[in-house]
Amino acid sequence: MARAEIAMLKKEVERVKLSEVRGKEPKGMQMFLAEADTLSVTDFVEKVDTLNEERN
Repeated sequence: MARAEIAMLKKEVERVKLSEVRGKEPKGMQMFLAEADTLSVTDFVEKVDTLNEERN
């Protein structure tokens, strides 16, 4: 019985860890997503072209 309880507790710990990580991911990505929403596709392509020209 103790082994079954330990296995169940391990699964619960993993579930909690995953939910914590998943809850933090969107917060960290919001600053990047918000910036991406302000650029049009044309603006983005122009910026990439500029970076590529600077690199060459």
